[in-house]
Amino acid sequence: MKLSTLHLFVQVMEQGSFSKAAITAFTTQSNISKQMGCLETEIGVRLFDRSNQGIQPTPAAICLFSGLKEQLPALQKLIDQAQRAAPSQDLSLKVAISDSMSINHIAPLLSLFRRESPSVELKLISLSQESILRYLADGYADVALIYSVWPTDAACITRKAITRSNPCIYYSKREWPDPVSVESFRSATFVKLEKSSVDSVADLPFAPEQVISVDSLRTLQFYVASGMACAILGRSQLLLDSADISICPLDCARNQVGTDIVWTCSNKNPAIYLFEKAVDRFVRDISTYP
Repeated sequence: MKLSTLHLFVQVMEQGSFSKAAITAFTTQSNISKQMGCLETEIGVRLFDRSNQGIQPTPAAICLFSGLKEQLPALQKLIDQAQRAAPSQDLSLKVAISDSMSINHIAPLLSLFRRESPSVELKLISLSQESILRYLADGYADVALIYSVWPTDAACITRKAITRSNPCIYYSKREWPDPVSVESFRSATFVKLEKSSVDSVADLPFAPEQVISVDSLRTLQFYVASGMACAILGRSQLLLDSADISICPLDCARNQVGTDIVWTCSNKNPAIYLFEKAVDRFVRDISTYP
């Protein structure tokens, strides 16, 4: 019996449907249904009554859920401790990194990890921000480095902050020549990521005349570089590499932004624990973030 299947069962019970559990677990409804069917076969009892109206937990499911809510965290803790006690030989760690992320603070973290865990083979995967969580859920990556504004509502995702700093206003130097201040953009149109968990535009000391939502950072870059709009972001290598784009600090921001590390609870690669320790040391050692 896979521990990950039991975690999925708990999510189904908490969400009340296969479809909602699939969303929080970054998987598909068919996979949830398959896993629950395997669990029912393995323990020999029906856990859900299925109909066109959805699922209804059976008394057996309610009993199992009650016990797992109490016992599963303790069992998970014991397994984690056993994995962390394992030697680090022949370990590998696949790290997914957004292709638009600044390398300035990521490179020192990766260097620190290599010094502390030289026997772990480190494999880097550069992906679009939109693809990272899917790679993580499907097991193609062990951990991912993502922007703090990117939402991960799944209960099966562990998330930890790496860097935080005040956001900046990104703008076209052709449309707004130096010198500029925050007030210079009072009449500007702003563009933001529709999937962002933080409404950065709300940090402006004025209400923008127009705000456009886009579905990707690449589209946002086109708006800013062409002078059609400004944007509020943390450190984005994608935008900073453009010769036409400059930044103005937004010191009045209420929400700091930065980079987070995320991984799934079902991935028990011992190298994740070693990387987490490197992140903790990295965060302690730096007093300011770039």
